Amino acid sequence: MTIILAPDGGLGQNKRTHSCGLEEFARDTTPKLNRAELIQELRAEFEELVTQVADAVEYARAGRIIADSEELARHAFAQFREKVYTKVLQKRLDAAEAAFPPSGGRNR
Repeated sequence: MTIILAPDGGLGQNKRTHSCGLEEFARDTTPKLNRAELIQELRAEFEELVTQVADAVEYARAGRIIADSEELARHAFAQFREKVYTKVLQKRLDAAEAAFPPSGGRNR
């Protein structure tokens, strides 16, 4: 069952969906990510990002720094964003799997 409420409690343009507290239950039972570990694991990728952006700017022609480097910098950031997001999703899945031991199967 889904109840749609506006912030003022009535029906309105700014609607939020509530599913009988299931979202809150899922949030409360999902293990938290270890952010310090995540940062440490992504440090090398971040340093590579900074190097790529710095190289793009450094090797751009005089008078064309933005025009010559912007697309290379965007591409580097896009790759980094994808790596970070993939890593965070995988860490969340790993944490969730570790929180639930494998079942022993059904006894008949």
